Amino acid sequence: MDTTNKKQVIKELTAIRGVGKSIAEYLWNIGIRGIADLKRKT
Repeated sequence: MDTTNKKQVIKELTAIRGVGKSIAEYLWNIGIRGIADLKRKT
């Protein structure tokens, strides 16, 4: 796992209002790798 990439993705996801570190970690764990992935899932 690329921890640098994970840190960048977590930072990007936590920029969304209402998304903290724990939710960003959860999103990472289910395969979300950015805001674009999240938009496709909804």
